Amino acid sequence: MILNFKKPIVILTITLFSLLGVQAQKGFDLTSVNYTDLTNQQLQELFQEATSKGYDYNDILKAAKTQGLSSGEIFELEKRFSSANIPRASKNSNTPDKESRLRSTKSDNATLEYPNMESDIFGFDVFKGNSLLSFQSNLNIPTPVGYILGPGDKLFIDIYGQSEAYYQIEINPEGTIILENFGPIHISGLTVKNATKRIENKLSRVYSGIKGNKNTFVNVSVGKSRTIKVNIVGEVAVPGSYTLSAFNTVYNALYVAGGITENATLRDIKVYRNNKLISKVDIYKYLTAGDSSADIALENNDLILVKPYTNRVTLKGAVKINGRFELLKNENLQDLLNYASGFNELAYIKTIKVKRVSDGEHIVADINEDQFEIFTPVSGDVFQVDKVLDRYKNRVIVKGAVYRPGVYAITKGLGVRGLLDKTEGLKQDALTTLASIVRTNEDLSTSLISFNLRDILSGKDQDILLQKEDVLTISSKNEIKQDDYVNVGGAVNKPGFYPYSKGMKLKDLILKAKGFTKNASGTRVEVARKLKDNSGNGSKLSQVIEVDLSLSFDDFDDKNNITLSPFDYITVRVNPNFNEQKFIYLDGQIKYPGLYAIQSKNDRISDLLKRAGGVNEFAYPTGATLIRKTEYYKKESEVDKQLITLLELKNNLTSEIDSLSESDLDLLSRIDKDLDNLYSLTKKEKKSFNKINNFDLVRKNDSLKSYLPPNEEKFNTTESIAIDLTDILQNKSSISDLLVQSGDTLFVPKKLETVRLRGKLLNPTTVRHQKNKSLRSYINNAGGFEDNADKSRTYVVYPNGQIRATKKFLFFNLYPKVNAGSEIIVPQKLKKKSSIGVASLTTVVTGLATLVLAITSIN
Repeated sequence: MILNFKKPIVILTITLFSLLGVQAQKGFDLTSVNYTDLTNQQLQELFQEATSKGYDYNDILKAAKTQGLSSGEIFELEKRFSSANIPRASKNSNTPDKESRLRSTKSDNATLEYPNMESDIFGFDVFKGNSLLSFQSNLNIPTPVGYILGPGDKLFIDIYGQSEAYYQIEINPEGTIILENFGPIHISGLTVKNATKRIENKLSRVYSGIKGNKNTFVNVSVGKSRTIKVNIVGEVAVPGSYTLSAFNTVYNALYVAGGITENATLRDIKVYRNNKLISKVDIYKYLTAGDSSADIALENNDLILVKPYTNRVTLKGAVKINGRFELLKNENLQDLLNYASGFNELAYIKTIKVKRVSDGEHIVADINEDQFEIFTPVSGDVFQVDKVLDRYKNRVIVKGAVYRPGVYAITKGLGVRGLLDKTEGLKQDALTTLASIVRTNEDLSTSLISFNLRDILSGKDQDILLQKEDVLTISSKNEIKQDDYVNVGGAVNKPGFYPYSKGMKLKDLILKAKGFTKNASGTRVEVARKLKDNSGNGSKLSQVIEVDLSLSFDDFDDKNNITLSPFDYITVRVNPNFNEQKFIYLDGQIKYPGLYAIQSKNDRISDLLKRAGGVNEFAYPTGATLIRKTEYYKKESEVDKQLITLLELKNNLTSEIDSLSESDLDLLSRIDKDLDNLYSLTKKEKKSFNKINNFDLVRKNDSLKSYLPPNEEKFNTTESIAIDLTDILQNKSSISDLLVQSGDTLFVPKKLETVRLRGKLLNPTTVRHQKNKSLRSYINNAGGFEDNADKSRTYVVYPNGQIRATKKFLFFNLYPKVNAGSEIIVPQKLKKKSSIGVASLTTVVTGLATLVLAITSIN
């Protein structure tokens, strides 16, 4: 998008007049100033004036966004600022002056950007633009008490009480203000408090209430501070001369300069004024103790010098702050630990390791806890605080069939009985005949102690005293035996494996499997039972029990509800007389289109048409098509069918949710549970709704669309069968009157009046159908054949899907008849492959020439 700044609705301007009027708030006014009409110098001066008021680059862009500019327009605005060398220092309220920007080592059109890097130096990021701390100058604060007035400061003098007057005046270069009828008053170099006293003395000559009775008062405030020039040199990101507000301090200036470099000192930053050192700044005092007393106010021509560091050490390991720290000459290891906020919870505090360079080699030493306050670090030292060892002095471990397994403290005389008391005893399935203790030896090898736990608990055997790191294991009877299970399959809602319980009966298992399906046969249930080892018949694999089980669960004393055994496999057979309803869909120019049930296996197309009222007056029977599923069609599973049924039931219930009875709400709750079970089953079996037989439900239920496959199938799941519907309607014994199948779709199109021509024609097009017009005439209407057209292979596709090709008689092409709605296809000639290529021919000729030459030489 190209930003047009000439459109008034997208013009963003920040004029000097609007900036002067918003000192107490950060906001921008939209006026008619056009940036495209300003020179780079004017843009720089405008931006510098904005920053002197406390606004930065991001403030301008945010204001532009709030005023309705699009992202594309803001991008063009940034490019305009970039061409004017406007710096993009993040959160910078005081930008370098014009000279320092133009002295950038980058090209004239480059944008000044402060380096953005991460470092492990303690305090390195404190003055960076990406720091959470912001030392941006705040102009919306009362004038500091110690602020020294100077030329350029604009004062607001308010006289109130018995007499009232108001002055807005700027201190001139001579350091004085001139009030009408009072003459010049020299206040440069004074604080606001002392300047107020001097002004009161001058005004008291006229306003007698200022002194004596004290009924007139004078308030002096700084409305707009003057700008000062500060030089920042040394190890800062962007050294240079900066024009700042006189409210700025040392920290503000370091922030404006982009922070320090990795080689800079944070302990000895010096401030010079009139070639004299007036302050040394130690940033560590601010970072560790919150002491900002060194953050003094700056004055015009002050110099901030950031020298390289002199003594830096590394502290890592189990301390709260890892990194590189700068230490002063008189500081010790304890001071270093204090700067790192001390040890963390896992630190081993008795000894700290130090690695030092001495005589060109590395040496290591251990510093004990009582030496921390007397050990003096040397530049380059690396201190390592290790963690405590991951071991226990007094623990034992209990595993297995107890109520509270885990780690316990060992006490003197603690034995197995006492330890089990701490775990609140054994579980009911605990194996008491055999327990074990794994004991760790002095060489870290292990020994296994097995014992009869029952005898120890009864007092028959002596208790075993425990040692440090012993692991007591109580096994579970259920864990060491094979789990019993039964399996149910066939016509149940949730087939699969289920845990076996003593006394479990056949219907108990079917209830666990969510009952019978609708096609279940209650007269034939088969139980396959595992043979016992002593069956004596080696050829027999299993015992098969057939039972007739009623589908009802009301009869508790069902005599065929046999008791199951472990590993039984139950199969509920499908009722052979159960038939699913089957449907065919009639679509198009049918009097009563829609879904029709197939009444019998002998239903034909004519039978369904008769029930649908036949075709209407707009029908084109010649183009009718029967669409049928192929062998690649994926049929619905039982799970799919249940999902469709339950979703339809839920849709019908929730449509009247406010008027549902208690039984309806209970039914809705059961439907939700069944849906959850079916969803989990479809995920487990990786099933999806590829196709749905019930067309009507698919059209009404958008929720089913999420189950359709994301990718197209490789094979056609349906195919079109050409039928002669006219013959079907006129002749009851028509060969086109096919037997219908479930899922068929009969489509009768609207009367067609065009013919489509495609392929190798000069002008492939669609033309109006004319009765008795030949195919060759249609070809001529399309400009005729192309040179590479295969005329003899031209064919016609009829609306019902039937295809007829051109026939050959002697030297003549007999073209098929063209009906309304047909499509004429002219294929391309097949390229005939040459029997001998150029390369092969060259080889043969060369070989023959060589042979002739050889024969000639022999003769």
